Amino acid sequence: MDPTDPLPLTDPELIRILTASGENGQVDSKAPTRWDGADESAKLAKDILAFANSRDGGAIVIGKQERDDGGFELVGVSDEQAATFETTKLAE
Repeated sequence: MDPTDPLPLTDPELIRILTASGENGQVDSKAPTRWDGADESAKLAKDILAFANSRDGGAIVIGKQERDDGGFELVGVSDEQAATFETTKLAE
């Protein structure tokens, strides 16, 4: 991936990341959440910073939660949750 490319993921790469069966050093999964500017945001910011400080970066999939059997299920986020991830709010 070219880090200067504003859209570095091709469709097959994005699909691979979203449908991967679990987590690894480059993919982290988070249950549906919102950017609330408080506790939830702080938890997510910690994960973002960890990937930003790693050599090859990574991807955080929000809306993919762990099942009781240890597997992961892509459940998505609501429109309301997605709207909270507006870039200027994240930059704050």
